[in-house]
Amino acid sequence: MNSLYILNHKVIIAVAVSAILIAMVFAGANIPYPGYNPTDHLISGKHPISNVSEVPKNFTLSGNVSNSNNNLPLSGTITVSNSTMSRTFNTSSNGSYNITLPQGNYSISSSIPGFQNYSSTINLDSNKTQNISTPPATTIGNGINQVPGSTNVSTLVPYLNNSIMSGGLNTDNITGTFDKNITIDLGKKLNNTQFVVLMKLDGAVYSYNWVTNGSGMAKLFLKYSGNYTMSAYTLYYNSSVIHYNTANNDTARFNMTERITFISSVILQSAVPLHDNSSVANSTLTVKGGVFSVPSLSVNSNLTGTYYKYEVPVGFYNFAYSNAHYVSKNFGVDVTGNSTVNKTIDPYLISINIRNNTGNTFNYTLGSTFYSGNGIHMATSGITTLLVFHDGKIVYDNTILLTSANPYYQLNLTISNKNLTFNGIETDSTNLSIVYSGNVTSNFYIASLEFENFSTSATNGMIIISGAASGSYPLDSGLYTYNMSQSLPTSAGNLTIKLVYDNDSKVSTDGRMTVEVYGYNISTLGNYITE
Repeated sequence: MNSLYILNHKVIIAVAVSAILIAMVFAGANIPYPGYNPTDHLISGKHPISNVSEVPKNFTLSGNVSNSNNNLPLSGTITVSNSTMSRTFNTSSNGSYNITLPQGNYSISSSIPGFQNYSSTINLDSNKTQNISTPPATTIGNGINQVPGSTNVSTLVPYLNNSIMSGGLNTDNITGTFDKNITIDLGKKLNNTQFVVLMKLDGAVYSYNWVTNGSGMAKLFLKYSGNYTMSAYTLYYNSSVIHYNTANNDTARFNMTERITFISSVILQSAVPLHDNSSVANSTLTVKGGVFSVPSLSVNSNLTGTYYKYEVPVGFYNFAYSNAHYVSKNFGVDVTGNSTVNKTIDPYLISINIRNNTGNTFNYTLGSTFYSGNGIHMATSGITTLLVFHDGKIVYDNTILLTSANPYYQLNLTISNKNLTFNGIETDSTNLSIVYSGNVTSNFYIASLEFENFSTSATNGMIIISGAASGSYPLDSGLYTYNMSQSLPTSAGNLTIKLVYDNDSKVSTDGRMTVEVYGYNISTLGNYITE
């Protein structure tokens, strides 16, 4: 019995040891034995079981979709995708969503009628929440554009204020796509009239600006079906708020009420009266009340100014005066009752005063306009060229720059005769050359040259001027006096006048050869006048 008992126990022990060894092998244990190498069972240094792909893990992506303007929930379509798959599903009615996906990187986007598309990316390596907040669409129909929340609605309709952006219009939701025209009916009395319709939808205010037809109606194309809250405005009429549902009918009718109007007068006066006349050129003052152009009742001018009269409702109005001869002026008027506003307008002016010490007659042009006497002249913004003439010759030229910052320029010119005498030195050659040189002490304009005390049989030649002035002129018929076709401006410095006669190597002299240089000394003093 004892031997059998011992034998049974040995068998049991052997079986147990074998089971342990087998388990260790499958567990990847290193079992030492003579000649054992721990890396014998590895492939490229890796355990064989590492080549078995792991089962992908799944995680939950959830969140809520809401209107970024008011945080109200939105229901719509969500798409989650990557390079190998794409899933599209709908949110619940309260804007929530929940989807289980394999671990990975995904793009997530939303598509909700009446709202801007949303897109983002997410690394789904655990259960994650991705809330989506998206603003209303920038447009909900042809020409129906969102009014930014920072925009004052008086820029659309002059008598409105920003309460229309919050409490003035209620919020209703979009029910789906529509893509149809509806009819806006303002009534026959407002035929061919510019109007603005404001509507509020999903927390955003939209505007539509158009003109009615001969029956006081207009078409309006809506992208989305649903409940709209609307109000209509013209310059002189407005409606109460109406609620329009695209499912009920295809016409939105407005009951238009005329607004109380007041007389607003604007007096424009020239900052520099010309000939004691302070009026400005009329018919160039434009007025806008929001998007509406305001016609004038009357425009009248007299010596004290130009008077514009308008009839408008209470509100804020922008005035813009534009005339080529005046600095543009923009200003605003907040009309609360009958009122008068005075504004001064700066003219573009050039004042020319010529003091003439020569006994000669001088005229001048400003641009293309000719003047024969001193005076203050209307001009325009930019560069104007001044040319002063004597006997049809230009004796002085200058450019004058007028800007809105410096619109008035005054120029005083003093013109005096200036004569210089230079001695000449003859050089005999194939062509006779006589060189006259001297020094010029101040700027002046050369009008003519008279060569004296010699004679020549030549009939053709050249006058070459260099140094303080530069010019080259043909001398015909052997003349000894040369009248410049245009006066030559000369600066201070050394001046050389070279006379060359063709085909003459000798000259008959009668005293010292000289050249008389006749011209004008013109001193100027110009400055911008600030009133």
